[in-house]
Amino acid sequence: MPPGVYPDEEVSMLAGDFPWLGEEPFPVATDRRPPRPIINDLEYVRRILISWLIGRPVSEMAKRVGCGERSVRNVIEKVVYVDEYDLESGWSYWIKLGLIGAFDVTTASTVTGWQPDPDVVEVTVICQVCHRAVGIISMSNTLLGEQRGLQVESDVLFREILAADRLERRRLARVQGYLILHFYVGRDNIKSNMRKAKHRSHSLSQDLKLIPRNQPFKWVSRRIHYTESVSVDALAVVPEERDPDWALVAPIIDGCPISFYDARRRWKKLIS
Repeated sequence: MPPGVYPDEEVSMLAGDFPWLGEEPFPVATDRRPPRPIINDLEYVRRILISWLIGRPVSEMAKRVGCGERSVRNVIEKVVYVDEYDLESGWSYWIKLGLIGAFDVTTASTVTGWQPDPDVVEVTVICQVCHRAVGIISMSNTLLGEQRGLQVESDVLFREILAADRLERRRLARVQGYLILHFYVGRDNIKSNMRKAKHRSHSLSQDLKLIPRNQPFKWVSRRIHYTESVSVDALAVVPEERDPDWALVAPIIDGCPISFYDARRRWKKLIS
């Protein structure tokens, strides 16, 4: 077995030492009053995320949090359902929120055609909602050093992810897919503001003299389904037309997945 590669079961045991979303160093706001803007307040965003984990409908989530339904939907859209061309920004936000962490190890079952590269290290991504290994990403070896088997510090994760080629972007999208399992929208729509895109199209048409300069522009917004904003690689993880199996998303404590009712009680305590 190549150096730095661990069996799946050993990685699962090591994942138990990771922090949890909503606990230190990723605390959740207990004040129900929403800040402005909400998206810039990490603790309140975590409050919304944890309320989503407790269960739908969105109206009940909003009551638990203390904000409006639109705020809940906006946060879920901006945090989880990141556009496929903006995944690197999404990754940085997931790290800051405490949704994911990583080990400087890879799992044995994922290693194929091992090609050592002194400048690149593959690390295993851990979901800090459920403490499962949810993927592999490549990072520069510059700042990692000799950390085999250790957690990668968040500031290193924030700066060092490599997402330049197709394979790495697919890996990153699959990590997003596992987050979608936790924050599943299903058939519900997320409001997406198309104003900027339509304005750019309008301005371009005027520049090309396809429409007169004096033709006014009307702002238009529409609601789109979440599948229109994320990549097919992320959606490959998500079940079609049904909620995810609890066995895939249940938090693992002391090596065992807990029940939905135990998980709900745990999450409710965090936001009370």
